[in-house]
Amino acid sequence: MVEIAVALSMASKAFDFVKAAVDKGHEIQDLTASLSKFWDSKENILEAGIESEYTSIADKLFGGKSVESQAMEIAMARNKAYELEKQLREIFIYSGQGHVYEDMMKERRKIREARLEAARERAARRKLYTDISIIVGTGLLTSVGIFLILSAVI
Repeated sequence: MVEIAVALSMASKAFDFVKAAVDKGHEIQDLTASLSKFWDSKENILEAGIESEYTSIADKLFGGKSVESQAMEIAMARNKAYELEKQLREIFIYSGQGHVYEDMMKERRKIREARLEAARERAARRKLYTDISIIVGTGLLTSVGIFLILSAVI
């Protein structure tokens, strides 16, 4: 699972760099790499939220975090990323590049839906395989135990 705190930290650093560069007079088009880091980090936060929806039996039993803790971490990271994105939108608009931001948002919706659906499928598949492995393993251990008990009695 993606570490949410790391993704949020990367998004914040990328935003701070873009904001400082624009304040110093750099063109927003020259900051594509930093903008990409911001969007990649934001996407990682969203994927972590999706992965948490498909938690395997093993993660539920042996996971280190409580459900509330994990939910709070995801909600706070999403909120912070949303606030940073709002400010980033304003930077685009104030620099005269509002149309670029709007075009990017249209493309983003298409790409994002496809990626989020793929993330949902991966998480569901991983949960299924993990749960099946645990059930089969438990069944095998139980069968071996019963066999040993019966062989000792006979």
